[in-house]
Amino acid sequence: MVYIAEAHAVDEWPVALLDKDFEQHKSLEDRLQAAREFKADHEIAAPLATEIYADTIGNDFNESYSSWPFRFWVIEQGAVGFKAMPQHSTYDLQTLEDWLQARFA
Repeated sequence: MVYIAEAHAVDEWPVALLDKDFEQHKSLEDRLQAAREFKADHEIAAPLATEIYADTIGNDFNESYSSWPFRFWVIEQGAVGFKAMPQHSTYDLQTLEDWLQARFA
């Protein structure tokens, strides 16, 4: 998985009632810390996601792959294995979970 820029950072485009507030990353360490917290908060463990990568602070991955507005990607053996595809202007995380379970079960 690749952790990219915050979609709704409190200092950029805040959304009320989020479980956690993040400011937009100002350094790579900020982004790495947010990725670590995401992994811990969502109890992501092997074999579902042994690696979480962080985009560069220049947002190279996001610029190359245009992740907005649905920012779920899975990188498998150096290639994109899964990309979120919204339906009816929303995204159901169950689709990602089902893909991960099928792929790594």
